[in-house]
Amino acid sequence: MKQYQAVKTATTEQQAPTAATRPTVPRLAFTAAEVAASLGYENVVTIHRLVKRGLLNPSRATRNFIFPAWELERFLRANTKVS
Repeated sequence: MKQYQAVKTATTEQQAPTAATRPTVPRLAFTAAEVAASLGYENVVTIHRLVKRGLLNPSRATRNFIFPAWELERFLRANTKVS
């Protein structure tokens, strides 16, 4: 009986992780507005123009454009001039 009480008190003393203790997970995808902000564009229309020109390829899994992180990296590598 004492073993059960010890286990019970040990499990009830554990608390749920808070935002400070939870490990951060890297973002896998971004919205068009987040992509525009991260690339330094003021307007989302510019991102839609890049998609229309075929320079940026969003995921079509949802109704809205979602851009995987690897696609943004590919876009930057392909369109960066190295001196």
